[in-house]
Amino acid sequence: MKKTMYSTMLGLTLLAAHTVVKADEPNAQDIAANQRLSGIYSSIWNGTRNQLRLGQHKIDERWKKDAGIRVYSLDISIRIVGEPYYRLALVLDTLKRIEPAQYCLDPEWLHITILLLDLGDSEETEPAQLDQMLMEKYGDILSRALAETPKFEIQFKGIAATSGAIIAQGFAGTAIYSMRDAIRKELSAEGIVLGKQTGLTHSTLVRFIEPLNNPTELVRAINILNNADLGSFQVDRISFVAHDWIPQENGYATLRKTPIRSFELV
Repeated sequence: MKKTMYSTMLGLTLLAAHTVVKADEPNAQDIAANQRLSGIYSSIWNGTRNQLRLGQHKIDERWKKDAGIRVYSLDISIRIVGEPYYRLALVLDTLKRIEPAQYCLDPEWLHITILLLDLGDSEETEPAQLDQMLMEKYGDILSRALAETPKFEIQFKGIAATSGAIIAQGFAGTAIYSMRDAIRKELSAEGIVLGKQTGLTHSTLVRFIEPLNNPTELVRAINILNNADLGSFQVDRISFVAHDWIPQENGYATLRKTPIRSFELV
């Protein structure tokens, strides 16, 4: 066990030390936006670190096989591709070795949620039952909102943990906030209700579904990777997708994605 943990920590140190080729330098507004977001991520991790070390994390019962719950969501999101995809896959592999009982997402499922649309309190609307005309209406609204949205870069810089999950810290300057505002404006004008939102640009990597087996090692790993350069990619497409999270026999959930429409940025 000690040998495995030593090799894991050595791999983490090498991963954290790796430098990815930088994207174009951001302007002053983007720098300020990223600094504010960095402060939020730091505040989240500083408030959670000791909780994890003591095993006082939040267990999300929805993702366990015996919960008997299927979770549906209708969201506007960005699929993670390029260098961050491969580097986050390595991070996930490491986190699985430290905490194999937790729900680690498949790299293919990694995404950044821009906005969630409200499916009602029950979250029992299956993607297959979504009204086609309503989906076309949503698609037309999003098309208007994104018509003049330029391509932009998202950089991943480190990982952190909330009380219930481990996240990759994404940064996109002001671009993602401007896009969210444009979409909100169009949706609100049509009286469409939005679901619970986050102001972050993160991607969820792991959800806690069991007590931690190695809390000290997990906190150490997150600390090592907290400021690691995990690469950047250009966002040139936005997806409108219905997600269906289905509990499986092995205790994890799988993701069925029903693409509704995608939008290419200019």
